[in-house]
Amino acid sequence: TENSGYIKYRNGFLVQWINGVANPAGTTLINLPIAYTRWYTPVGTIEDASIGSGRWSIVGGTLIVNLQQVKIANHSTGEMNFHLLVAGV
Repeated sequence: TENSGYIKYRNGFLVQWINGVANPAGTTLINLPIAYTRWYTPVGTIEDASIGSGRWSIVGGTLIVNLQQVKIANHSTGEMNFHLLVAGV
């Protein structure tokens, strides 16, 4: 990942973000900066090559692998930029 970080609150709530590049025509395994203890929800966008560079769409192929990893699906034949926001405890 190119750019990532997190904020952890005293009550255990954790927000993390990652900006990076997804592999072409396949999945990219993303390691979160720190692991969650119970659950989390990823939300993100990926650059949409089908409608032109600089256009973004919601990441529909985001899969939670474990408490510190997610996979992002890229259906394009080229690398795509992504922005991922993750929140949980």
